[in-house]
Formats: sequence, structure tokens, C-alpha cells
Amino acid sequence: MSVFYVSEILRDCLSKCCSYWRILETNCSEIKKVVKYGVSGLYAFVDGETVYYVGRSENILRRVGVEHCRAHIGSSEGVVIFLMYLLDQVCSNREGWINLHVVEREKVVSEIIRKFLAKLKIVIALCSDKPSRKCLAEAEECAKIKLAPYSTL
Repeated sequence: MSVFYVSEILRDCLSKCCSYWRILETNCSEIKKVVKYGVSGLYAFVDGETVYYVGRSENILRRVGVEHCRAHIGSSEGVVIFLMYLLDQVCSNREGWINLHVVEREKVVSEIIRKFLAKLKIVIALCSDKPSRKCLAEAEECAKIKLAPYSTL
């Protein structure tokens, strides 16, 4: 599934909520440079043909740039989903964290997630309007159905 295809799906699904939208392709290190605080829309984490996660937010920069990209465990469903993708890797590195305190373990796991996310592209469909939560949720569901992000788990 190409980035172009992913962007088309996000655009089509979001267009039901938004009159004015734009598509961006970025990554965790660049998102703060290209997305303004408080802008809503849909997003997808992509690597090659694989769509790892599709989400929505009324504040893309906070949700993606802060919660996801910084791998704040417990702050969002997305970080838990990324952890599920990486569970084998986390467990295979057990010796590196088995004797650590729980907070230190979280730092080790967060670093593994951050390294994984740093390799992914983020496709974002930003909405200039302020869509309702219901419409944004419906747009997200549309994108999840069409992109099937969890099929690689």
C-alpha cells in the first residue's frame, strides 16, 4: 500500500467532515515543523506497504507529536498498539530490563518504541474546519476499514 494510496483513503474519509483539508507526509522528527497545534484530522503510521496504525485527533500535534512519537505509555491506544507490534523485541531484550524498577523499565520500552516510530512515515490529513467528534470518529472508522492497519499483528 503506497503512501499515495494511504493519503487518498485518509482524504476521502475525512472529506465527509471537512470542506478544506490538506495532506502531509512527515515523520516523528519533523512533525513539529509542519503541523500547527490544535489542528484536527486523521493520520496513519506507514512503512512501505504496511499501515501500522490509523487514528484521529482534534489536536494532531499533541496526539501524534507528543503522545505517539515520544512513546508515552498509557497516554494513548496507539502507543499500546505499537508495543504489541514490538512485544517480541521487548521480550527478547529481557536481560536489559529484568532487574530494573518499573519506571526504568518503562523508559527502556519507550525507547524501543521511539526507535521503531522514527523509521515510519506519518501520513496526515489535516482539516482546516473544526469537525464534530462524531464525524471525526466516523472518518477514522472509514480509514480503518479501508486500510486494515491491524492486519499485521
